Amino acid sequence: MAWLDLVLPLLARLSHGWHLTYTRGFACPEVVDHALSNQPTGSGRLGLWAERWFLRQPHWRALRAVQSEIEARLEALCQRRRSYGLETFVLDFGYGCGRYAWKLIERGEILSLLCLRRQPNEISLGRAKLPSASRRHVEFQIGDRLDPASFLMAREPDVAIFLGPAASFSTSADLECFFSLTFRCLCPGGVFFFGAVEVPGPSRKLRHGERACDQATYILRHTGFQQIRSLETGSSAQLLESWKGLTTAHRPGDSSAGAS
Repeated sequence: MAWLDLVLPLLARLSHGWHLTYTRGFACPEVVDHALSNQPTGSGRLGLWAERWFLRQPHWRALRAVQSEIEARLEALCQRRRSYGLETFVLDFGYGCGRYAWKLIERGEILSLLCLRRQPNEISLGRAKLPSASRRHVEFQIGDRLDPASFLMAREPDVAIFLGPAASFSTSADLECFFSLTFRCLCPGGVFFFGAVEVPGPSRKLRHGERACDQATYILRHTGFQQIRSLETGSSAQLLESWKGLTTAHRPGDSSAGAS
């Protein structure tokens, strides 16, 4: 589909999704969030057709399927914890505006969400798109998924979530570092959802790091996570659920992984 590069400037004049792709890149935060919103915005009938074609791209459908599965799993967990009078604190390291939590908050689930984002424009984007019902429960802060200082907070999260392109991790060492930091910050008994999808670059070829999901199960187990399983999303994306045991032994390399 290299021909898409040739028609992309024309599509960008008609469709919001293609415009973001043309001006920002295939896997930039704004493009990912727009794809997750699944709300077509285009100029005229041709623009809406181009926009729907953008949203129907296999990688975006896959990412939305992962988002839906995370919402269902998180709802079940929140309801179980609410029966014991417990709030659920979620730490989000990925992309987008935490849309999987919006409906749960509107339904009255006892839930708070902290979204760590790398760039100020991601913070502005998230705050601008939050519905009014979620503003007291969802917070956006600057943070980096590979920076140990970003994981220092007053409370250990009950849930950690990554939802975004697999190419966010350019090397296996990055993935190891992220999993190690996540493991250490989670509360005992906490759960980690890792949902990643392969997003093509401008040449329609997968970027470096495309096999990150294939390596993830092994790295999660080596880090110390337990009960690791791949959840069926009905798509080409992979969603891994893993748990931090109530009692965990020290894992070789834990101290060095956090400092890399």
